[in-house]
Amino acid sequence: MDPDVSFATADPCGQNLLALVSRGNAIIAELLRLRDYLPDVFRKDKKEEWKKYAPVIFDFSYFKIADAVEAKIEADDNLRKLDAQFRENYLEVVSRFYVAYESIYKYITDLNNFIRDLSDGVYFQHSMENVFADPDGKQLMCEALYLLGAQLLTAEQIEGDSRERLLVAHHRGSLRRSAHCHLDDVCKLLRSTGRVEGGRRPPNYPEHYFSRVPVAAEYAALVVDQLRSGDIYCQAGTYPLPEHRATALAPQAAMLYVCLYFRPAVLAAETAVMREIVDKFFPDNWVISVYMGSVVNLLEAWEPYKAARTVLQASLDTAAVRQMASKHAAKMEELTVETGRWLQEGSLTPDLVLGSWHKLIALIRQCNVTLRWVLLHTSQLPPGHELKRGRQYRELAVAEGKFEPDTVFRLLLHSCQLELRCRQLLKQLLADRENLWRHEQELVVSGLKQLSAVFSGSQTLTKLPKNERLEKWFVDLCDQVSALSLSQSPSDSRRLLQVMKALNDVQAFHRLESDAAVSQHLSELRQSLRRMVLLAALRDDMLATLSVVTDFSYAWLLVDKLTDSMQRSIRHQPALVAKLRAVFLKLCSALDLPLLRINQARSEDLASVSQHYSAELVTYLRRVIQIIPQTMFGLLDQIIEIQTNELKETPTRLDKDKMKEHAQLDQRFEMARLTHAVSVLTDGILAMKTTLVGVIRLDPAQLLEDGIRKQLVQLMAETLHNTLTFGAKHKPSELPARLEELARRMDGFRRSFEYIQDYVHLYGLRVWQEELTRIVNLNVEQECNSFLQIGVHERDSVYQSRTVPVPLFPPTDKARTFVGRLAAQLLLLTDPRSTVYIRPLMAWYCLRSHQQVADRRLPGLLAAGLGVAGLAGVDRLLAFFAVTTLQSIMTLIGAHIGKDKTCVEALSALEASLQPHGGPVGNPSKVYGPAVARLQRPLATLLEHVTRLGQLTLLRESVAAHLASAASFDSRHLASALAALNTAVLTEHDVTSDSLTPLVSDLTPYLDWAGLSDPLSRVYLMAEPPPRVATVLLLFLLAHAPKLTYVKSLGGLSCVKASEPLDAAPLVSGLAVLLGQLPDADEE
Repeated sequence: MDPDVSFATADPCGQNLLALVSRGNAIIAELLRLRDYLPDVFRKDKKEEWKKYAPVIFDFSYFKIADAVEAKIEADDNLRKLDAQFRENYLEVVSRFYVAYESIYKYITDLNNFIRDLSDGVYFQHSMENVFADPDGKQLMCEALYLLGAQLLTAEQIEGDSRERLLVAHHRGSLRRSAHCHLDDVCKLLRSTGRVEGGRRPPNYPEHYFSRVPVAAEYAALVVDQLRSGDIYCQAGTYPLPEHRATALAPQAAMLYVCLYFRPAVLAAETAVMREIVDKFFPDNWVISVYMGSVVNLLEAWEPYKAARTVLQASLDTAAVRQMASKHAAKMEELTVETGRWLQEGSLTPDLVLGSWHKLIALIRQCNVTLRWVLLHTSQLPPGHELKRGRQYRELAVAEGKFEPDTVFRLLLHSCQLELRCRQLLKQLLADRENLWRHEQELVVSGLKQLSAVFSGSQTLTKLPKNERLEKWFVDLCDQVSALSLSQSPSDSRRLLQVMKALNDVQAFHRLESDAAVSQHLSELRQSLRRMVLLAALRDDMLATLSVVTDFSYAWLLVDKLTDSMQRSIRHQPALVAKLRAVFLKLCSALDLPLLRINQARSEDLASVSQHYSAELVTYLRRVIQIIPQTMFGLLDQIIEIQTNELKETPTRLDKDKMKEHAQLDQRFEMARLTHAVSVLTDGILAMKTTLVGVIRLDPAQLLEDGIRKQLVQLMAETLHNTLTFGAKHKPSELPARLEELARRMDGFRRSFEYIQDYVHLYGLRVWQEELTRIVNLNVEQECNSFLQIGVHERDSVYQSRTVPVPLFPPTDKARTFVGRLAAQLLLLTDPRSTVYIRPLMAWYCLRSHQQVADRRLPGLLAAGLGVAGLAGVDRLLAFFAVTTLQSIMTLIGAHIGKDKTCVEALSALEASLQPHGGPVGNPSKVYGPAVARLQRPLATLLEHVTRLGQLTLLRESVAAHLASAASFDSRHLASALAALNTAVLTEHDVTSDSLTPLVSDLTPYLDWAGLSDPLSRVYLMAEPPPRVATVLLLFLLAHAPKLTYVKSLGGLSCVKASEPLDAAPLVSGLAVLLGQLPDADEE
């Protein structure tokens, strides 16, 4: 459709219809976009999330018992919290799904209103018949119904159960009930059809699904009749050969396939009509692309409909399939050779394109017809889209034609290169057409003047006699050519042809070939005249024809079948990446299908739809090219092995006799060979030009960096996950051994990455630190979600990226990530029940064996494997553990001790006996003893919590000490600046003032990373402490202090009895932190 047609741009009826069709394309793009963002809680395959929120997510059965369900949730505190958490985490994306589903209903309503207005004469000058009589109106009317069907089929890509749960979740979560007044209609439209991906097809599907849409029968009948009887897009001229008719009508065939479901009676009973449809649209094909690569096998789709099934089976038998496969196999071989010949260096020139355009376009057309048939009919379809007969036909076609993915890819690559080169040359010729034509005209005029001078006798060098008649004839001819104009090309082209014939005639009549110079001159003139004729014949619609012929939207998804072939070719020939640019640009042409009407309507959806499809294409491009970083890191593994285990460092001084031994020539030669291979891979991707993919500009250097980052992140994440996975039974020696192994492997990665950074044009240290920090921070964030009511979903994390995603692995134990497993091992290793902490040595010793299990070197081991980011991440997680422990302590004192009848009576009696205050308590054992005895069990539980809090504090102090030491060595100026700023803030009169709050918030992470924060004085909780907390803590000390005694050799306290182990250091640290959370009055 011409973007400037009057019906769609100047006529109100056409404008409304064009806007509706534009909106239909935008709705499908949004549905496809949301399909990839379906939350895990609505996916049955994500069992963990599905089960977690199952009590508060419902299907349509909810509407029958809504009051009872809501009452149950309100009565249960856990369900109420779970429901609030679900709403906070998922309501926004659920609402977006609802808006998309509601837009389908609104599209149906607007389409029906338009058809009704058209029938009622609201558009005075138009009726249903004359709109269908207009070429552009006919296209738009057919597309409107087709897009409605495509929307319904696209919505089915999310299973019906999930759709119902999304709609119910929106209904329960939305506070503005009036804002979704169409909810009932949307639910009726999109309720589950019973279809399951990969499962059996439900009875009467999809016609019963389509029957939910109230489309006017007359309108649907007219659309089907127009599609089956005409060529609404006028493709016959673009595909002149009869054997290409099915390809020419393929877009129309896809529309007809969808629209027939609005008239299922035709499929089921009207055999004559179906015979006409099959003979016209499906004479040699049975697999079609419906919309943006969504593929359907007609043998499966039309199996339930008697008329369609009978006609299709009669048209397709095994002999016909064999014949088609053999024909296309022979064509593939022939076309691969022919396109390769045209692509030879220097073969394709502007003059050749100008003179051989018809041959080239015929070759390109045949390549695309063959590729279309082969890709559609030899690619395995998703489960449920291919029945036994369809699978047999596919296997028969593959076996008969011996189609191999590498062979198909070779033809695709040659075809894309030829198309790209022809398009570039044609655009260049069209842009320079007028200048080229004028240049050739000047050459012809100059040549004719020279010939007239030759026959005037003024040039003595020629042997030809003077001929006044020829002189005058050439002068007249010169004047005629000078008078020609490119703007009057049809008539002037005929005159140019006449001039060429006249030059041939005069050469033959006057026997001018006897003079070689004149004969050569006449030949050059005829060549210039021919170029003028060809330039005059150039038209802008030649580019449009090329675009139509090279349409690749049918392979938007099928091209993924060739990914392995592409990657194999790149691995063996890295320079092929530059040629693959042509394939990706061909895929870009698929964007024209959904964007054409949106662009014509000047819709605001253009940017978002373009961005979506461009991003999908870029993602695929990155996946193909990712083979280069993968191969590069395979070579890097070998470099790591040589550097880590084989290559020995050369000593500063060595004997001359041992020089050959330390030279290690074989290992260094292997290193050089591997490094060269890495360089070749780098050059391959950098040879690719900057490419505009849709609306996204891709820089090859950035592609290389992103690919390397992605592979580096994958390898580091896998190493961290696998190395920091521990056995079920705790062994004190396991954690240090694992940390040493992790440090060794990460150091090998880092050294090799540092080694090759210059060969891949990359700042290796920056990339290493950024990606390691991102991996650790994301895992810490996900681990900390278990401590938060409202967690940060992976997709919403600032540390996650679609371009360079951080993989998250399924949990192997209670912890979600390797950071959680590492923290759990640290707590087991330094458990106060089995170890004792010696503060002067900053070390933990086993109570039984008296062997050292951890010391101040432990944070160094952590930093060696995880870096500063990992150490800071572990510290952050330990802080969350501390907060949870403090909350447990406050709950124990306030909710259990404070409300238990026995405990309350004991505390009340104690407080009464201590009245009035004033002097020392007489006979304290008699006063305090009964209360301590009655609170024995809760005080024992409190001891576990307090020592756990102290253990966490000691670990955090050890981590902070290492971080401070590392900062003072590696970033002395930064550490000094942070310390000075921290001191300045602390000297302020009111640190909590509004003016300092932003500064304190920004400064705290820096202090934590630099080890300048004091875990012992950290305030974790701001809540009001429970009553009688001071009395409880007093009794706590009286109950457990007698278990400790001072040991001079240790320089501190130790347990009195080995049968009652108690570590004093965590007890004292825990009490100090606990008291720091209390107001000053309670602390005193």
